[in-house]
Amino acid sequence: MAAHTGITLLISAAAEMGLRKRAGLVFTLGDGPEIGWLGLNTASRAGDAGVLLVNPVVGVRDQAIEEWVARGRGEKPHGYVPPTFAEPLRYLVPSELRRDWILHGGAADHTVVADLMEAMQTVGMEFISVLSDLDALGRALGGAAVKDQQAAYRWPVALFLAGRRDAALRAAADVRAGLGGRSDLAADELRRFLSWFEGEVRARD
Repeated sequence: MAAHTGITLLISAAAEMGLRKRAGLVFTLGDGPEIGWLGLNTASRAGDAGVLLVNPVVGVRDQAIEEWVARGRGEKPHGYVPPTFAEPLRYLVPSELRRDWILHGGAADHTVVADLMEAMQTVGMEFISVLSDLDALGRALGGAAVKDQQAAYRWPVALFLAGRRDAALRAAADVRAGLGGRSDLAADELRRFLSWFEGEVRARD
């Protein structure tokens, strides 16, 4: 199936911004220990053939954090997914400028793509820059860890890698306490990871 013309425009615009296309609609920036990350989620609208709603998600991937998480879960780390922390771009844009990015497959898509990439340039890149600092990334993960289980894995690790051993162990204890009496598979897997993490931290004393 031919690519949607608006998506083709987005891919080209992302490349011009220095973003490297990966599999699917994932793009990365840089190749260091922290890489910028952009994912383009798309959804079609019922009854509107060829119309795509684009929801860009922007953030960073800290390779060291992801290596710890993968090791603790018995997995092989991927090169660029998932992001360590990411937010929808539309929520980073000031509310008075917030809009939906909708591609129709026509000439108007040039304006939509230009607007989306302007938001990425002015807001998304700043978000990436801020989160490239490990302390700032740790704060973002800590704020999300209560509701986001992926952040809950990463928050204690970020603190430990920032040299905050005691805070990392407290964070692990807080995450475990937040699980309460949950007995589902996801909660059990997170508890096992936390126990592994605490053991790894204490083994380095």
